[in-house]
Amino acid sequence: MKKRKYLGLWMLIVLLSGCTQVNRAKTYLISPSTLGMEKIAPHVFVNPDMSPADREKVAGIAMAAKEKIINFYGGVISAPDILACSTQASFKRLGGTSQRGLLLGTSKILISQKGLTTPILTHEWSHAELRARMDAKMGGVFGISSMPTWFDEGLAVVVSEEPSHSEKMMKAKSILGNLQQIPPPGRLKCWF
Repeated sequence: MKKRKYLGLWMLIVLLSGCTQVNRAKTYLISPSTLGMEKIAPHVFVNPDMSPADREKVAGIAMAAKEKIINFYGGVISAPDILACSTQASFKRLGGTSQRGLLLGTSKILISQKGLTTPILTHEWSHAELRARMDAKMGGVFGISSMPTWFDEGLAVVVSEEPSHSEKMMKAKSILGNLQQIPPPGRLKCWF
């Protein structure tokens, strides 16, 4: 009887811990319209509660992010659906947690209310564009899993030009003493 009780508790913990992953899988597999999102532009969807002013803002952010991707990569071959959320509840329902943005595969970008900015959307779109380009060059064999995370993230930071990661911000943090010291390469455990 005691074994059965612990097994049931273990199964409950496993099921509850997977809720975010289940929501992400649903969001990845199901069309945005079926998820209750409303289309406001090609490949741009918002939750129904979003105000008209925020919808207009999201459409502008999507156009600006696409322009940044085109300017950096020389064109765009990815066409991810952008799912923009105006509430944390909507973001969590679709599989988000505390992040500002999240790429699901290469086909969907989930943006939280905190991430409704051009740099955040551009950052996530850069991940999608890099993955699409790597798959196109390698016939879908190479995949992003062979790409070191530091490269993928670093490239997305460069493409997005997010102010919080700018050289100017790093200098300001350094002057204020808020900059974390990076260990020398010999002390790093792994490069990738």
